[in-house]
Amino acid sequence: METTVVGFAESNGDGYTMVVEYHAGWRSCSYGEKTCWYVDPSHYELVQQAKAKPPTTKYPDGNPKTAMGLAKPNYRCVPMTAVYAMGKVMTGGAIKYGPFNWRKDKITSSTYIDAARRHLDALADGTRIDPESGEPQEAHIMSCMALMLDARLCDKLIDDLPAEPGPMAKYLAYNTIKKAA
Repeated sequence: METTVVGFAESNGDGYTMVVEYHAGWRSCSYGEKTCWYVDPSHYELVQQAKAKPPTTKYPDGNPKTAMGLAKPNYRCVPMTAVYAMGKVMTGGAIKYGPFNWRKDKITSSTYIDAARRHLDALADGTRIDPESGEPQEAHIMSCMALMLDARLCDKLIDDLPAEPGPMAKYLAYNTIKKAA
């Protein structure tokens, strides 16, 4: 496994070395004792630049924000078509129900899971575009999940799901074809 130092960050006079490791498409950022792993091929070019020409400063591009920015979620990994489509569905919802209405009044998990399932079932049955909104079913499914996540983080979600996991995970595992060893 190849390791490349691509930058440093200083906090309260303590020096933290940011080490980026690439292994089979995975990226690891290490700050002291903390390490996080995630798929991030977009930083490959930055590492290649750092290898090709040692930087004249502590940062590969001369910008001290780079070292900190590399450790944060990378929005370039999110397909903008999905964000745009979800935005269109969310705009329709804002017109119909009011913008960010789920932050004013609590919402219930099962309502949005059922809505997402209806859109998923319609998609699985061949209806790719929602007839009411004219938008892709996938955008409606993502919107339902986004609302639930945001409501949960804003403490506006009534979680009426079972308190304990049911048998579904075991049932799926039992009914999944295993690869031959």
